Amino acid sequence: MKTFRLLCESQMDGMDHVLEAANLNTPEVHYLQGPFMMAESPNKNRRIYNLTEMAGEVTRYDRDYIKQSRAVGELDHPVSSTEVTLSNAAHKIVRLERKDNMFYGKTQILSTPMGLIAQTLLKEDVKLGISTRALGKLKAKGDVNVVEGFHLICLDIVHEPSAPAMLEAVMENKKFLIDNGGLIMESAYNDLYERVSAMPRHEREQYIVESFAKFFDKLRTGK
Repeated sequence: MKTFRLLCESQMDGMDHVLEAANLNTPEVHYLQGPFMMAESPNKNRRIYNLTEMAGEVTRYDRDYIKQSRAVGELDHPVSSTEVTLSNAAHKIVRLERKDNMFYGKTQILSTPMGLIAQTLLKEDVKLGISTRALGKLKAKGDVNVVEGFHLICLDIVHEPSAPAMLEAVMENKKFLIDNGGLIMESAYNDLYERVSAMPRHEREQYIVESFAKFFDKLRTGK
C-alpha cells in the first residue's frame, strides 16, 4: 500500500475581505474570497499539482462537503492532523470553482470563538489567506516535486504565506494511507498490522506487546 504525505499550500495574493448584509437591520457577514488553489504551475513550495486530479478532488469536496454545509476549516494549521477539529472551526467554504488552472473560492467567517478572532483580525486590516490541507505523494522532477494522488482534506485560514519550516517538516515526515473507502490512517498502524500478520502464532503475544509500545511511540514522535 502506497503512503501519502500531509501537504499544505497557502494562497495569500488576491484574497479579498468582503462584508455582506441583507439590510441595515441584519448583522454583517464576513467573507474571504479569491484564488484558493493552483494546478500545473510550480507554487511557492516548488510543487506542481495535476489539474485533472485537483479538479476531481474539488468536485468530490463540493459534493460531499460544500453542498452538505460541512466544508469547515480551522484558524491556522494544526500540527500533523488529517481531521478538522470542530472546536477550532473558523470558517465555512460556500463556493469553490475552477477557472483555467486556478480554483477560486469564497468562505464565510463563522461566529465561533476562532471565527471571531479571524473577524477581528480582518477588521484590523490584517492580511489573511487560505491554505489547503491535503495528502499526496511527492515525485521529484528537476528542482520541483510533482504531487500525485492529491486528496483534499480541508482549507484553513492562515497568516503565513506558506507553512513555517518546522511545521512543514513535521507534515512531510508524517506518512498516511488511504483505503478504498477513503479512510485515512497513519502508516505506523499498517506497519504494525503487517508485522503481526507475518509472525508465527506462538511468538505473537510477546511481539504484540513490544510492537504496541513501539507503535504508540511512533505515533507520538512521528519517527
